[in-house]
Amino acid sequence: MNNRTDDSRISGFDLARGLAILGMVLVNFDVVLSYEHRDPDLLRTIVSACTGRASALFVTLAGIGMILLGKRAVLFKRALFLVVVGYAWQIFWTGDILHYYAFYVAIGALCLSLGPLTLGVLAAASIGIFMLLMGALDYGAGWNWATLEYPEFWTPRGQLRNLFFNGFHPLFPWLAFLFTGMALGKLEIGRPKVRRLALVGSVLIFIGAQMLSDHFGSVEDTRGYMLQIKEWYKAPDSLYGLGSMPPGPFWHALRRGQRGVRDLPLP
Repeated sequence: MNNRTDDSRISGFDLARGLAILGMVLVNFDVVLSYEHRDPDLLRTIVSACTGRASALFVTLAGIGMILLGKRAVLFKRALFLVVVGYAWQIFWTGDILHYYAFYVAIGALCLSLGPLTLGVLAAASIGIFMLLMGALDYGAGWNWATLEYPEFWTPRGQLRNLFFNGFHPLFPWLAFLFTGMALGKLEIGRPKVRRLALVGSVLIFIGAQMLSDHFGSVEDTRGYMLQIKEWYKAPDSLYGLGSMPPGPFWHALRRGQRGVRDLPLP
């Protein structure tokens, strides 16, 4: 696998990475320091546009960067660093994403030699596995939704559930972003023809996700009122909506701001 030199850097990736970092800083500032103040409207619109997109973009770019780097040993060292720092930081900030990144990087390192088609299948499988888990397990297990705290986080059972299924950025389905980025990194995105195809594909996915989400999300929730309140995440407009919790299948193609508990303020 050939590694890129500084002269062959793709400036668009650097720009996107910078925007993702700024977006995550902005969203976390909104969560921690602004206390959900809604003024001025322009800034609120910008924050809503970044919510749920910045971290997803960053994971996708991480997948691209891993392919461009192409050094498995270096990636494993970075994963080890991230897992130590991430879990230590979790003590102070429960919305930490670094320890999830550690597992993203380690899994990605194991998949460096896979082709774009295989990586695309793995991305789709990650989403499919999450949907199966949603049907078999309780997405709300371990959570205190009123305070957005996860009391069972440091228990073995809670850790496994949080890491793989119902945490802020669980492996399933967030690995879909990583595998998608890795597939893009294999497609020689620097070529104009490939970029045009990627743009057209992105627009089609954007429109399709919006239409499908509106269709399936509008299905009436026939469960009892108390069950609708307790298990809000199983409502059609939650599961098939565009919020990041739960991260339904259409959120991976398009993320828009929504109100209420389904719009938890995540980066």
